[in-house]
Amino acid sequence: MTGDRVTLTEPNETPPRPAVSREQAGRVKTQVIERTDPAVEAQVGAYLSAAPRDHGVCPEHDPRWLAVLRSGLGHRTFMVIARRQVATTDPPGAGRCGSICGYLPLAMVSSHLFGRFLVSLPYLNRAGAVADDPFVAAALIDEAVDLADRFDVKYLELRHHADAVEHRALGKRVDEKVRMVLDLPDDPQFLWANLHSKVRNQVRKGD
Repeated sequence: MTGDRVTLTEPNETPPRPAVSREQAGRVKTQVIERTDPAVEAQVGAYLSAAPRDHGVCPEHDPRWLAVLRSGLGHRTFMVIARRQVATTDPPGAGRCGSICGYLPLAMVSSHLFGRFLVSLPYLNRAGAVADDPFVAAALIDEAVDLADRFDVKYLELRHHADAVEHRALGKRVDEKVRMVLDLPDDPQFLWANLHSKVRNQVRKGD
């Protein structure tokens, strides 16, 4: 694969979480799902809803965004999911997939002019990997890197909005992107009154 793998993060003074060993994290199995699977989407939604705040979950992680990118814009989308392996005794040494412990949404952006890119997520300010611990995050990114190599993309771009996720394959970090957030009041008239008169006129012209 040519080009750089890029992780895009917002400026954050919090140091990256320390790496943990495979033994600490437990056995993890990753899977890549391209076709729509309502049952898995529901499981991912439940995982995201229950995930602690410091996991970096944001509205852009909602699996329904992948349907928008796929059906509305024609992009190829992927759900990269990590599950804990649950040990079993029959047969000895075997294991089965347990609950979800990590999720990374991806979309392929193709352009005749600029080439192919694998992004989490395009047209949205944020996304990236959500994981229970750094080992799971690394497993998700390993899978994303494999996809990037398989499709020979120009670069892999992860738009994390919380702590930067450290990974040996992510060769560049970019902090120049800025996200502006406007708190929405309960009363729409209050919001309308606080808009500049020029903005209100532009809104009226669009009606």
